[in-house]
Amino acid sequence: MAQVPEQTLTWLYSRLHDYHDPQRAYTDIARTLSVHTSLLPRTDAYTYESGAPALLLNLDGTIPANFRGTTYRFPIKLWVPQAYPQEPPMVYVHPSKEMLIRPGQHVGIDGRIYHPYLRDWASAWDRANIVSFLEILQQVFAKETPVISRAQQQQLQRPIGQNSHLTNTVEGPPRLPPKPNAKAASGAVASTATPPPRPPKPGEEYTEPSRDPEIHGPPLPPRPPQARQSPSAQSQYGHNQQSPQPVPYRSASGYTPGPVPGRPYGAPVASPPMQIQPPVASAHPQVDLLSSPLDSVDPLNVSLSQHIAVEAPPIPPNPEKEHLQHALRQTLNQQIQGKVSNNLNAIGPLSAQNVALRNAAANLAAEIRQLEQFAATLSTNEDILRRSMQDAIANGNSSGDSVPPAIDDLLINPTLVAGQLWRLCAEEAAAREAMYVLQRGLGRGRVSGPEFIRLMRGLARECFFKMALARKCARGMGLDVAEGRTMH
Repeated sequence: MAQVPEQTLTWLYSRLHDYHDPQRAYTDIARTLSVHTSLLPRTDAYTYESGAPALLLNLDGTIPANFRGTTYRFPIKLWVPQAYPQEPPMVYVHPSKEMLIRPGQHVGIDGRIYHPYLRDWASAWDRANIVSFLEILQQVFAKETPVISRAQQQQLQRPIGQNSHLTNTVEGPPRLPPKPNAKAASGAVASTATPPPRPPKPGEEYTEPSRDPEIHGPPLPPRPPQARQSPSAQSQYGHNQQSPQPVPYRSASGYTPGPVPGRPYGAPVASPPMQIQPPVASAHPQVDLLSSPLDSVDPLNVSLSQHIAVEAPPIPPNPEKEHLQHALRQTLNQQIQGKVSNNLNAIGPLSAQNVALRNAAANLAAEIRQLEQFAATLSTNEDILRRSMQDAIANGNSSGDSVPPAIDDLLINPTLVAGQLWRLCAEEAAAREAMYVLQRGLGRGRVSGPEFIRLMRGLARECFFKMALARKCARGMGLDVAEGRTMH
């Protein structure tokens, strides 16, 4: 496989912009040029059978074919349509000035090539290509040449033209069989070549020329009288059947002799000798159906008329092949219908899954946006906390030698309700502690009974009010409050 020049490939790709599939066309044509280096790409106007012109790319050159042990290079011209590869290429035999197109089973009179590969191209365009078709075309040319020599055809047509001239100018009886004696046969042929004798002039008696029995055969019998001729004979020689009068002899040149002196008009006259006409070649030669024209004549020099006369009959259909093709079509049709039905059944679940995936993608995108916002908030809080820690460390280092403040000064209420809650809890705890001290003083006898009751009642009432108000504040702040707590 030869390497195609880079300039050729660049020019080729620039001429395929108007094609339906420029990449496929470029690949197939480049591969064809690498396999068949004698083909040259070019652009030219192509006229379709409808009369519409189109600027198409064509490959012009020769392809080799081995015919009877000799390699010939046959000229072709391959046109690539714009719908390639959906449409097959148009291939023509492109003979030179010294050659003529030889129509055949796959070559038309105009030189266009017809083949089942091109006919079935549309059904298998995804697998068909130009290189494969040219390989098949080489096999076709190896069996049947598409061109013939112009000089050889003229030589074969010249004797045919001479015979046709003789046929138009010479008319006569059928050819006689040859005599056993060669001398007599040659003499008969020589005598037939001479023109017929002239008719006698007016006033002269017709004399029969001398005949050689060895050459001309035995003498002919005398002509019967005109009155005794049969109606068929009279019709053959053009006489009037209704008139009983004899008709004088008429020569081949159309001259009618007058009456002979001493002989009454209408008397029988000696007939001239019968002239043997030369053999005439038939205008339509018989066709030999038992022999092939490719066995005895060079296929490159066979004339067009001879080839048309012995054109091969069409190939009969193969029932087994048609049965196999029909079964294969049915099987493929069933498989295709099954695939189509399966695909149609799978469309519903796939559509629902597609909708679910799209919704999930939308939800994930929303969550990602929320997480990005949360990450930004955390980053901000982290920066604030880091700065606060740095400030606290700096304050701690600066206040190492100062007096520690009171605990009450360090406690800073975030809100007013929180400060009120702290005071209520402290006062409740103080009331409970005073009640505990009164109980111990009563046990030791330091506090009398009526005084203990009076003070205990006041402290209990105050503790209950403090506790109720503290629970109210705690609920307002959203804190958990233990229910069922009893006063002691």
